[in-house]
Amino acid sequence: MASPSGGVGNSNSNVRTEPFDHLIQPLKQVPKGASYYVRLYEALKKISTQVNNLYNTVVPPATSTNPTPPATPTVVQDKATFGITQTPVVQNGLTNDYICRKNGNFIDIVGKCLSAPSGGATIFNIDKSTDQGTHWTPIMATGLNFTGLNIVSNGIFTQPSIAIGDLLRINCTAVGSTPGSGFEIVLRWA
Repeated sequence: MASPSGGVGNSNSNVRTEPFDHLIQPLKQVPKGASYYVRLYEALKKISTQVNNLYNTVVPPATSTNPTPPATPTVVQDKATFGITQTPVVQNGLTNDYICRKNGNFIDIVGKCLSAPSGGATIFNIDKSTDQGTHWTPIMATGLNFTGLNIVSNGIFTQPSIAIGDLLRINCTAVGSTPGSGFEIVLRWA
């Protein structure tokens, strides 16, 4: 059986035309009747191609010096998420005040709870303050009426917009005989 001659370091070899090609270069020079080496060469060639394809998938080749930047969304949304873990009672300021970081118009408000109220709805409203908490105004006429586990409302907002620095808080305006628990309310604007 003929031994493979080395191609690595040989000035006549075509080393590194592909990734890992230098490892299989000696096998390319095996005489024609050595079927084991031919099969081994073909297997290594497939592995080299797969590794090269994987590398190009993870690190795509540069197509130009000035690639097109990714498209930026036309509407950037912001949201305030309020969690009410205690048993709700009728009162103002059930949560910490949320400080707005982006101007916008209200889009919608959604809510969910872990256990639904019974014997009447539990109703929450969100108040907004534009003067650091001195005066508060509800942003919705009727609030969020929890009678089941989930509420989705496009909202009829009496205060349609918010500005940077405005404050938001949650109020409870009514509770059922069993008020429910684990409330979460999310208000979105853009």
